[in-house]
Formats: sequence, C-alpha cells, structure tokens
Amino acid sequence: MCDFFQLEEIHGRVKGISADGAQWSDICFRIPALTLSSPRRRRDLNHLYDSLPPKYKSDPSVALGDSIYCAFIEALERKCLERTLLDLWSYNRSAIQSLTKEGILEKLNKTRVSPVFGHPMDYVPLLGGVERNASGVIVSAKSLLTFWVVHVNFSNVDYEKSGNLAGTGDLGDAKSLEWEIEFSKLLSSFAANVTAIDVYYTSGRSFADISNNAMFQDIGKLLLGGFIMFIYIQLQLSKCNWVELRVYLGMAGMVSIVLALIVSYGFCSMLGIFFGPVHHSLPFLLLGIGVDDMFIIMQNFFNLSPAEKIKPLPEKIGLMMQHAGASITVTSLTDFVAFAIGSATILPCLQSFCLYAAVGILATYFFQSTFFVACLTWDERRIEQKRNGVAFCIKHEDFEPNIYHRKQISKTIFGSLYSNYVLTTPGKVFVLLLTAGITAISLWGNLHLRQEFDQMWFIPKNTHLANFSRIKTHFYPEDGQEAAVYMGKLNYSIEFRRIQKLVAEFRKQDDILHDVKAWSEEFQKYVSDNHHINLQRQILSDAEFSRFISKFLFSPSGAIFEKDFRFDGKLTCGQPAPPVVLSSFEFKFRIFSGPEEHIPALRRVRNLTEQAHFRTGDKFVTVWGKIFANWVTDEVIDAEMYRNLALAMFCVMISTFILIANVRTCLLVLLCVVLTLIDVGGMMFFWDMTIDIVSCVGLVLAVGLCVDYAAHIGLTFMTYVGSKDHRALRTIRETGPAVWNGGISTLLALSVLADSDAHVFIAFFKIFLLVVVFGLFNGIVLLPVLLSLIGPKPYHTAGEDGTERRPKIYQPREPVKFIKPKVVVQPPDVALELLDKSTSTNDAAAN
Repeated sequence: MCDFFQLEEIHGRVKGISADGAQWSDICFRIPALTLSSPRRRRDLNHLYDSLPPKYKSDPSVALGDSIYCAFIEALERKCLERTLLDLWSYNRSAIQSLTKEGILEKLNKTRVSPVFGHPMDYVPLLGGVERNASGVIVSAKSLLTFWVVHVNFSNVDYEKSGNLAGTGDLGDAKSLEWEIEFSKLLSSFAANVTAIDVYYTSGRSFADISNNAMFQDIGKLLLGGFIMFIYIQLQLSKCNWVELRVYLGMAGMVSIVLALIVSYGFCSMLGIFFGPVHHSLPFLLLGIGVDDMFIIMQNFFNLSPAEKIKPLPEKIGLMMQHAGASITVTSLTDFVAFAIGSATILPCLQSFCLYAAVGILATYFFQSTFFVACLTWDERRIEQKRNGVAFCIKHEDFEPNIYHRKQISKTIFGSLYSNYVLTTPGKVFVLLLTAGITAISLWGNLHLRQEFDQMWFIPKNTHLANFSRIKTHFYPEDGQEAAVYMGKLNYSIEFRRIQKLVAEFRKQDDILHDVKAWSEEFQKYVSDNHHINLQRQILSDAEFSRFISKFLFSPSGAIFEKDFRFDGKLTCGQPAPPVVLSSFEFKFRIFSGPEEHIPALRRVRNLTEQAHFRTGDKFVTVWGKIFANWVTDEVIDAEMYRNLALAMFCVMISTFILIANVRTCLLVLLCVVLTLIDVGGMMFFWDMTIDIVSCVGLVLAVGLCVDYAAHIGLTFMTYVGSKDHRALRTIRETGPAVWNGGISTLLALSVLADSDAHVFIAFFKIFLLVVVFGLFNGIVLLPVLLSLIGPKPYHTAGEDGTERRPKIYQPREPVKFIKPKVVVQPPDVALELLDKSTSTNDAAAN
C-alpha cells in the first residue's frame, strides 16, 4: 500500500508550497462542500436517498424552499477542488497508513459520493490499467491520477508573460504561475528521490516553458554553427599570408547578416506582427542567402581580368558590382517576391514567418551590397598598402604575393572536373539518367507523404511533460482530446428542444465521441422529477426558464454545470437567473491514429453544429477544442503548402524573366527549382517526416535557397560568348565555386543541429540538408548540362571574358596630348570616327 502512503506525502507537500506568499489555499479553485463530520453519515451517504421514503426523495433545492435551501448553501464551506483517491478517506493520514488491499477495493467499488465534498463523484477514471473480475468489480489497477485544480483570474492575466510564443501554453495569473513553478520543482525532486513508485507530473505552464526552453537551449549550437561558417569563409577568402588574411572582412559579412536579422525582427515587431516558434529558423535562411551573396561578390572580384585588376580600386569595385550586383539582385528579388506572396496564406504562423523573411531578405540584400562592399573596399586598400590582416598598424614592406596564393584552386578543380567528366557526352547522359532516377523515386515519395502534426513534437523526449504524456496515453487510452459546443445569446426556453436534439446527435456519434456531458439532459430530468413538466412537449416561458435554471444550477445535481454558463449579471441563489450570454456542453473525442481519422471527425462535429438551425437571439453555435489548432492546421496545410509553393514558383519565374530577360533560361532555372522541391518532398517521406507547419515553412525556405543556386548559373551563362559547351564550362568555372561555397557553408552551420532536441531545429536541419544537396546538384550539375544542350544565345552585349561589350562611341577617350600651352580641343566627328577605325583618337589642333 506504499502507493497511497507516497501519494499522501505528495499531497501534504503540495499543500505546503508557498510561492511569492501564495499557498495552495490561496490559488485553488473552490466549490461548496457538504461537510459530514459524523462517521456514520459518511458511511451512509451513498445510501441516503435509497433509504428515504418516496415523498422525501425530491431534490432538496425544491423540497426545502428557496430561503432555507439558499441559507444552507451560503453557509457551506468552499473547499479546494482536488480529484484524487485520497478523497475516499478524507485525507486522514492514520486511515491511509492502515489501508489494506481489500479495504481499498471496497471503497473504490462502492463509493459514489465524495466524503469530502458531498457531491456525486466517479473515481474510476482516475485509475489506469484497470482489471475487473467476471462480475465487473475492480480487482487491481496499475496507475493513479491526481488533479489539483487551480483558479485563474483572467482579468489579472498578463498575456506578455503567460503562455508561449505559439499561443499554445495555458494562461495563468501571476500567483498561479509562480505557484506552478514551485509545484514542478517539488514533483521533480520527489520523482528523482523516490524509488518505490514512478512519479510523472505536469502543470498548466509546462508546455509553454518546455517548448520555449527547447527553442532557446540550442542557441549555443546556432552560435557554434555561425563560428564554423566563419572559419569556412576564412578558408575560402583568405590566403596563407598575413596581408591577404581577411579576418575582419569575414566578420563584416557575418555582421551584415546579423544587422539584417535585427532589422527583420525589429521592423516586423514594430508593426505588431507576432513572433512564433518557427521564426527561430529565420537566422538559418538569412545565413544561407547572405553568405551566398557574399561569396558571389567575392568571386566576381577574384574573376576580374588582369587588365581590370590594375585599375584604381573604386573602378575595380564598380566592375565587380556590375556583375555581382545583377546576380544578387536577381536572387534577392525572387526570394523577396516568393515570401511576400507566401504571406497571403490563411495560416497565421506561416503568414507571419513569410513577412519576417521578406523583410530580412531585403535587409540582407541592402547590407551585403552596401556595408559589406564598403568593408571590402577598405580591406582591399589595406592589402594594397601591405598592412597586416589582424594588426593594421603593421606593414609588410617586402610582401610579394606567391603565385600559388594568387591561383584559385577551386576554379581549377571545377574546370578540370567538368571539362573531363560532367560536360562530356557520357557525363551528360549519366547526369540526365541520374536526375530522372532521383525524380522518379522522389515522385513516389511525394505521393505517400502525409500531413500530420502533434504539438507534443515541440517537447523534447527527455522532459517531464513528454514522459507524463507517454504514460498517460499508455494507461488511459480512452482519454481522447476534450472539446465543447458553445451556444450564444439564444432564447433558451424556445430553443431547448433543438439543444436537446443537438446533444442527442452528438451522443449518436459514439464511433468518434464519448463522455458527452450536457446540462440540458440533467436539466430536463430535474424539471420533470421536481416540477412534473415534460420539456419535450411543453415550452417554458422565459420567466419559468430563468427560475428553473437558477434552482437547477444551485441543486446537488446541477451545481456541476454552473461552469458551463455565463450570464449577463450575477447568478444568485433563490433569484431568477439573468439572461444567458453563453452556454456549453462538453465531450471527448476518441483516440485517433492520425489526420485520416481526426479530420473527418472534426468535419462531422462541425456539420452537426451547422445543422442546429437556431432561430432566436444571435443564433450563435460552434464547436471548439484546444486540439483544434492542430487539427485545423492538418486540414488546410496540404492545400496551403502546394498553393504557396505554386505561387512562389510563379513569382520566381516572373522575376527571373524580368531580371535575366531570357525565357529559355528562366524556364530552365524554374525547372531546377521544381526538381529540387520534388526531391526534397520525396526524401521527406523516406526520412519519416510529415507535412506540418514546420515542414511547410521549410519548403517555402527551399524555394528561396535553391533559386539562388540556379539563378547565379543561369545569369552568368548569358554573359559569355562561344559554343554552348564553352559557355557552360566558363560559367561553372567562374561562378560554380561561389555557389558551392554558399551551399557548403550553410550546411556546415546547420550540421551542429543534427542532435538537437527541438522539433523545429531537427526538421529544419533535415530539410536544409536536402535543399543544399539537391539544390546544388540541380543548380551546378544538371543546369550546366541542360544549358550546354539547349541553352539560349548570349546577350548581344556579352563578351568572351564575361564583360559587357560596348560600342566604341561609348568608350572612354584617351588623354589629350598638349602641344602648346594654349590648345583648342575639338570634338571628333562621330560619323567619321565610326567609319574610319584607323583614325587617331587624339583630335587636338593647336592654335
């Protein structure tokens, strides 16, 4: 019987909790209790009404009269509501310590009225793993449930401190929240130190606290990922000497991303756009896009021709941005438009995230093209002055770059790999066949990918809430999700039959519902037994309904339903009830295996309320449960995801067409984006992932990342002349390393989240890994092959080295040679200059 000894000890310690001056007696929910001090009265309470003569069996709220009964009710002690088996022995410590198995089973099987409260009480739902004999009598149980019911004063709730970022945490006032902290500490200590029994617990604030902590506990990993990315940036941008060490330039690139993140969070928060758990993935998106932009800028700087590299620094920066600016503009604009369109979704969380992402992408583009470029200019000036890359005050006067330092190994590797393998005829065939195979497998996976979301996924598996949920589901498998039907300002006397019909329809749905608790059924029985009125045949007047409902809610049989009503005024014993503002009845869903079961169940109960057809008052009726937030998401997420992806890809096509200005290239870029999304979606199935709000956001992010990989290649291809094979090879040699570095650096930053406990981070790691792998494959392997086969002609201004060819009329003039102190410079005849190419460009005539 040690279970009950330990349970009694827990009960005593919980009552002794003091948090910020508040004890259990200060924050508990109280109900009237019929105190029976006599042992005989407690013993005979379950048989009281059976032993009375029939004329005394009427409800005391009717038999005693209003004045006597209400005086009795007002004199009753209001006790803290707890649901526990200790109630059977009135929390008597000595009685509990002397318990025997036979005594416990007798109490469980025979007690119907609470000895503490004097109200009807069913104790069986508190037992788990119940075993019964052939007669249906309980003979054993494997678990016990105990509830402490807290009173929440919603007028004192601070919505900034209560709940969690997702709005899924239970609300509470300051006192109850502080008390729950101490409650959790006490149960945690007890569970760790007691070996005789296993203790599992939860509180109203557990979900909010744990889900928030799960998000922030991995911030250290995010910082570590950023550091790894910084090291990789240094390896790619710096040379093995003190002068060309670009430590501060790499920092400037990372600072640009941080500034963009601050702008996104600050600007959107200023506009009142809410921040949710999935928003913690925004740094990953901006890291991926920002670092990709940085590598593109630097690659174009390294790709300047020998003639361009000897020009003054401002001109070199201008020539660099002539190419890099167009490239990052294409990708940033397409990303921005994709997320801006995605914000049109009906899912608030996805809508909010898309707005944050759109602002963040614009800010990233701004800071990379201004702040980072300015820092690059300063850094190049430092290198020209041969100053140390760490300590600027140190100058290396004898520094001469080694020929190997100037050589870009990555360009050599890409050039050799593609010229000898990928862009050969066998290589192209292999790439196309490999793409077809991956696409076929991914399409099969997409067809079997299903939508499902469980809010417990946000809870790490080793937390007390996860353990409690697992044990409760195991021992109480029939305890499905709770919900209720809510009715508004109706004429309840006229609508009563329709209310009863609605309740009856809910009871018929026993394949999906159970435990329907409706006040209307008990009210009808109360009126019939005590006032001999059949409410199915007779309609009460408004005055009669107000009088009877008031009596009912203060009666022993109806007091339990008082919580199901809200009145336009105070409900007073002995007085007619004020007009009803809101009423409800509760029920529970059965346990469902997934969306294929709970979505039809949700739609069925919705249809029942829509068919109620109330005709009076505001006619309001609806069904709602806390779990509906997840179920409604499951209901619409599938269509919303494909809708948003389709809109995003349409926007990608339009924006890339405007900026790249070639239909065929735009279609090939779009094809790579589509193939990447198909590959990612298909592999999600093989990785046991489902379509939920997190993966939906991840797939929208995939559009933003994979379009970058393809668009850079497509745009660069259009700037070279020559055969398609030659242009494809030049493109991959000059731009491929930057795209590769952008993808790999993103992957390195995310790799530290592989063992995260947070569902959001785990899901984004998996999706980003798939996006980087398939995005890079389609962007720098498949797309060059397609361009070499069916690529369009280059821009008419394209040059051999990727620079823009301009008519000679726009070429800068050679300096004028002065022959005498006074000269007159006459402009050349443009027409003659174009005809005679051998004419000198110096057209100065002396006076």
